[in-house]
Amino acid sequence: MAAQISIGTVGSRRCAWEACPNEQTPDMTLRRCSHCRASLYCGTNCQRGDWGKHQIVCLSKHAEASSEPQPIHLLDFVRTISALREASKAPFQVLLPLIIKMSLLSKGSPEAKEFSDILMKQALECVKEGNHLTAELDALEKGVKDRLEGIGNGEASEGVTMRNSIKGSLGEMKEGFAFLAMKVCLINSKVLEFEKRG
Repeated sequence: MAAQISIGTVGSRRCAWEACPNEQTPDMTLRRCSHCRASLYCGTNCQRGDWGKHQIVCLSKHAEASSEPQPIHLLDFVRTISALREASKAPFQVLLPLIIKMSLLSKGSPEAKEFSDILMKQALECVKEGNHLTAELDALEKGVKDRLEGIGNGEASEGVTMRNSIKGSLGEMKEGFAFLAMKVCLINSKVLEFEKRG
């Protein structure tokens, strides 16, 4: 699915921005996005031109990379949760302008209104899903911090079973946020395509 959203990513030797025909040659070296290191661009103009499609994938990949290495202590889980919380903001930063664009589209032709209504419903489902994931992340963070406080007071110990449980929950949340980011990216690309046709 990611290859459909951002042309020119991993493995391709073509500028990732759809509007740019440039390919890597001995005379022209494409540069990787410095944030996610996945997409190739001729320069900053192409990267800016592609940002509408690339930003969610870029921010998600950057967050995945920054959340390594795997947590081994409860304090590491707190840091990982913070990194995941930062990564989870990206889809919401894109959704608000998309919702505004869709509400403007809905004032156009009947076809535009129908298209906008469908995408608006999908966008609102993404908001609901994101809020649910964020609430789960908040609860997990509170549980880890409470456990750390209990360990500090000598009331509890840090067990392997608990660490594995937290690690599993974090893995599921990472997947949930990544899937949400892909949904938002797909909605974004549909809006961009519709705007090009209009």
